[in-house]
Amino acid sequence: MVVIPDIHGRSFWKDAVKGRENEDIVFLGDYMDPYDYEDIDYAQAIGNFKEIIEFANSHNKVTLLLGNHDCPYISDSVRAGSRFDYMHAAEIAQVFKTYSRNFLMAFETQINGKQFIFSHAGISRKWLENHSLLFGDINFDKINIVEWVNNAWEVRDGKFLSALNDVSYRRWGMADYGSMIWADTMDHYSDNKGEGLFGDYQIFGHTQTKESPLIFEKFANLDCRRGFIVDDEGGILELDGTRAILIDELEKQMQNH
Repeated sequence: MVVIPDIHGRSFWKDAVKGRENEDIVFLGDYMDPYDYEDIDYAQAIGNFKEIIEFANSHNKVTLLLGNHDCPYISDSVRAGSRFDYMHAAEIAQVFKTYSRNFLMAFETQINGKQFIFSHAGISRKWLENHSLLFGDINFDKINIVEWVNNAWEVRDGKFLSALNDVSYRRWGMADYGSMIWADTMDHYSDNKGEGLFGDYQIFGHTQTKESPLIFEKFANLDCRRGFIVDDEGGILELDGTRAILIDELEKQMQNH
């Protein structure tokens, strides 16, 4: 399967899906709000976004997830972060509204007998446990978390929307752990290197890295401006088939040189 991290107006996804149109393809969200230094203007970003939607509509194995730069255009209850395009917000919101059935909060699949969960920033127990009073008696380990977050978003559950606004102190916020659209990679790493994440393995983006993905035993952050392959064994590969190296393995290699 192909995984496409944060877009922000970029067109790298076209190279990633070329020749792989019949495989499962998951976009991790953040389609709009390009970075100023990348010289992508609004017209390019919205055109690229519409191309992604057209691609998804013409290929039934494409999943489009939502990120922190998407949800605020859809719901006023979700906080807007940096680069929110107030000038064009109504037009962007209309695109999301028109194609609302295309978008999910999370996606799951079984790979090599393990549950892989995909979202924009990772779904952690600590985030939801911090809202125990809000969600009452829900035992999140007894339910399908992916189905729950997708349904909560679809019906615009007010409690869920409120919890989505959690931004941790690692990202200028006040919460201990960020939500599934705001969590920093360090939120998960600090929780016993991802032990608090749901499922057997999680793949997300959101925390932009310079050049290399961050691959750990329990999760991977792929937000480095290019697509990746997840093979039948659950391994994460570059598009040329090169295996992405676990951070722990990379550290060992560096220590041996």
